[in-house]
Amino acid sequence: MLVGMSSGGSEAITIASLHPSAFRGVVAIPGRIKADVSLAELDSLPFYIRIGGRCDDSRGREARLPARLG
Repeated sequence: MLVGMSSGGSEAITIASLHPSAFRGVVAIPGRIKADVSLAELDSLPFYIRIGGRCDDSRGREARLPARLG
């Protein structure tokens, strides 16, 4: 299980995408999926990502995530 917090969560996602067979899952609290990460590589892993934000979060991370995962 690969676990990371904050920027470590983002790196956990990146590392898991590069070596998915080395891990049983990924927990990123919080974490972001970088644009150059291959989501197809994460398809076989249990995955938990927590993205926090206020309702007025102008960055819109929550709105963009479904588009990346869809």
